[in-house]
Amino acid sequence: MRIRGLSINGSNLGNRAGIRGVSILSALEVYIDNVVIDNFTQQAVADVRSGAGTLFVANSNFRNSAVGIAVAGAAGTTAILDNVTSEGNSYGIAAGAGNRVTVSRSTISGNSAAGVEGDGGSLIIVDGSSINANAIAVQSASAVRLSNTNLVFITEAEYQRLTQERKDKAAAGQRSY
Repeated sequence: MRIRGLSINGSNLGNRAGIRGVSILSALEVYIDNVVIDNFTQQAVADVRSGAGTLFVANSNFRNSAVGIAVAGAAGTTAILDNVTSEGNSYGIAAGAGNRVTVSRSTISGNSAAGVEGDGGSLIIVDGSSINANAIAVQSASAVRLSNTNLVFITEAEYQRLTQERKDKAAAGQRSY
């Protein structure tokens, strides 16, 4: 399935009325390109398919929803996000258990709960991106790898939490990424 060049707005006179912008229930591959999705009470994009598949998202903006992009399909689902902006949501990008998300050249900004969130058993890789001005930059019960990525405008409490997390991992003999 391909979705290209659309603007999807769930707003009803300025109030969030739509539930989900795009809900993926079943597909092997889904391509979302050059799309703006905003103002939804749940997810702008919800990948909740029952079988594993791949979500490709490029050159798109997701804003003012509960979650910008949620990858919560069957274990083994992969999302590849390139040049994506997820801003003003509660969560910018969220990965469910057993799902893999790769983010490159993207901006995750101004999300009120967390910029990047991962459930246990998920794998998230963020490269060449900016995660800024979120309540929590990265929150995960599993592996998150950050490279060439800027974390800016984080609160002092968030800085202290990240520093303590790094110290705890070092004390336990784990590598901190």
